Amino acid sequence: MIVNEKVIGNSCGWIGMVLVQGSVLPPTYSILMGNSNNVPPLSMVLAILIGVSLFLIRAILQKDTVAIVSNIVGFITQGLLMCLIVFK
Repeated sequence: MIVNEKVIGNSCGWIGMVLVQGSVLPPTYSILMGNSNNVPPLSMVLAILIGVSLFLIRAILQKDTVAIVSNIVGFITQGLLMCLIVFK
């Protein structure tokens, strides 16, 4: 049985996206619930937010669904972290 390379590539992309974007959720949740005051530096979050935005533009131009979803999730989580840092 021959496995389609596109299916393997997309599967790896979705799994990778869940792992990478999921790593941001526990600290964000902890900060939102008031269980932690340890927030990352604003400069780091801002740099990641800009980078994710640029990757999102690239993904849209290349019509890469996995990258588009991943970058939108990254943009939202990094934006939320930035708001928590600035307004908390």
